[in-house]
Amino acid sequence: MPQRPVDLPDFASPPVHEVAIACHFEPLTDLRQAHIGYFWSKIKDDFPDVEDHEPRPPYVERLEDGIQIPAFELELMRAPMPHRAWFVSPDKSALLQLQRDRFVYNWRSRSDEYPHFELLLDAFLEELKTLCNAFNEINLSEPHLNQAEVTYVNWIDADALDLFLAFVDSPSLNAGGVASDGAFGQISLRFPVMNDSNVVGHLYTECSPIPALGEQGSGYQMTLTFRAPMLEPHVDVLKPLLLRGRAAIVHTFAGLTRPSYHEKWGRIQ
Repeated sequence: MPQRPVDLPDFASPPVHEVAIACHFEPLTDLRQAHIGYFWSKIKDDFPDVEDHEPRPPYVERLEDGIQIPAFELELMRAPMPHRAWFVSPDKSALLQLQRDRFVYNWRSRSDEYPHFELLLDAFLEELKTLCNAFNEINLSEPHLNQAEVTYVNWIDADALDLFLAFVDSPSLNAGGVASDGAFGQISLRFPVMNDSNVVGHLYTECSPIPALGEQGSGYQMTLTFRAPMLEPHVDVLKPLLLRGRAAIVHTFAGLTRPSYHEKWGRIQ
């Protein structure tokens, strides 16, 4: 089993609800539903259920300063664009997503504990290899990788941002009838991710209120997403970027949340 790096913060019971590992690539304009079906024939023993969804809009992560916006495309389509295909495992915990400009591996919490990231990364890379091999067999162009992405979705049992975010304090209000504590809101942040003195990508953090979580009552969804452009379209460039993104997410999550919640989650280091 792959070993978790010892220099990363760790929790015995992390609030991780979902992990997504993805690569983006130049749009496969020749991709057809038949090609997607051929790929499914290679993986259907492990992912027997198929769903069609609307494709996600394209976007490109840029390293220069500025507000990130989707990069919409204008082109003359020779055929209808295939939908985003979902391939789902029998227990619904694993999910592959394929559309013409990206490939995603999702782990979703069901009854099992959160596995090591390295296991999920190995699974993603293995399925990506299967995809490339399937495309080669039908003379379809292999994906030209251009972006790496890692997302962690955490469900946090809290009634207000200042309870679990270390940098948030309840405002002191002096207005009649307005309570100064228990503010229930949302927040979005973006951090540059560095390699020495160079920016290699960005980490996006969002905290949003969510409705009741079963018996836990209401809470927050804290989503951390790392995105980085790839300077070369090779898997040996993709894997280190994904590991760098995971490390940035874990360190940022530990840095933004309060020690009282670290104790609740059983922080090990």
